[in-house]
Amino acid sequence: MGLKTPGPIVWVVGKVFFFTQIFKTGWIIFLFLIPKKGLKNKVFLNGKKKKLSKNKSKT
Repeated sequence: MGLKTPGPIVWVVGKVFFFTQIFKTGWIIFLFLIPKKGLKNKVFLNGKKKKLSKNKSKT
C-alpha cells in the first residue's frame, strides 16, 4: 500500500499541473492575439473612414 499510494497522487498532481500550464499558456496566447486582432480592425476601420472622407471632399 505504501508504495502504491504515491503513484495516483503524483499522477493527479501531474495532471492538474499539466492542465494549469496549458491554461496559463493558452490565456497568455489569448491575451496576445485578441488585442492584435482588435488593433488590426481599428486600423482597418480608420483607414476606411479616411478613404470615405477623402472621397467626400473630392465630390
